[in-house]
Amino acid sequence: SDVAKAIVSRDTVTRIEAEDYDEQAGVNVESCSDIGGGQNVGSIDAGDYMLYHNIYVEDAGTYQFRL
Repeated sequence: SDVAKAIVSRDTVTRIEAEDYDEQAGVNVESCSDIGGGQNVGSIDAGDYMLYHNIYVEDAGTYQFRL
């Protein structure tokens, strides 16, 4: 019943924007001038977090995760 924010597959590169979190604590966001405007993550301190819901991984295994 939930709509996937992202579906991770071995066949594709999946990009999730940092500022697309569903919950956070302590994270500072700021306006940015990227195409279309919007926000970006300005700063994160020790103990801050971002939580992302509805990210589905199609197959069990090892994946590369880049920040």
